[in-house]
Amino acid sequence: MVTISGFLALAAIGLYSAFLARICRADAALFALPVIGGGAVWLCLWGFLGLLPVGGWLFYLGAAALVAVLLARRRLAETLETLFTPAFGVFLAASVFFLAVFAITRPEFAQNDEFTLWGSAAKLTKLQNVLHPAAQGNLLAKASNPGMMLVVYLFQFFSAGFSEWSAYFAYDAMLAAAVAAMAALAGK
Repeated sequence: MVTISGFLALAAIGLYSAFLARICRADAALFALPVIGGGAVWLCLWGFLGLLPVGGWLFYLGAAALVAVLLARRRLAETLETLFTPAFGVFLAASVFFLAVFAITRPEFAQNDEFTLWGSAAKLTKLQNVLHPAAQGNLLAKASNPGMMLVVYLFQFFSAGFSEWSAYFAYDAMLAAAVAAMAALAGK
C-alpha cells in the first residue's frame, strides 16, 4: 500500500501541475515543486486546526474533483498533454526511479544519522495524524520544522502505517521536482 500511496501522490501532483501549466501557459515542471510545497502548507493549516487527516483528504479529493470537472468539460486529455515536456519527464522518471530503488532497498533512518531527527518527527506525524509538536512521544522531534514531515505525510497519506523508505522517497521526489523546475528554466 505504501507504493500505491506514492503513485497516488505523484498522480495528484502531476494533475495539479498540468492544470496550473495549462492556466499559466508554462511548463508543467515549474509547478511540481510549488504543488508539493503548497500541499505541505495546506496540511500545516489543517494541522493547526487539529484536522490533519481532513486536509489530506481534501488535497486528494480536490484532485479527483479536478479530474471530474475536466472530464465533464472534455478537457482532461489536453490538460494532461501539458505533462509531455522533457523537464516534467525528468521529474516523473526520477521520482519513479527513487520509488523503485527505495521500495527494493528499504533504507532505514538509523543508517543515516542526519535523518533521525526529522524522521522521528515524520513518524509521529503519520502515526498520530497530528502535527508533530502535538504528538505524544519523542521530545527531540518536537523541535523540527513541520515542512518535511508534512511532505512525507502527503506521500504516505494512503498507507496504513509509517514507512521509513517512503519518507526517503518523498524527500527525493521533492528534490526531483526542484531539478525539473531548473531544467524547465535552463533555456531561459
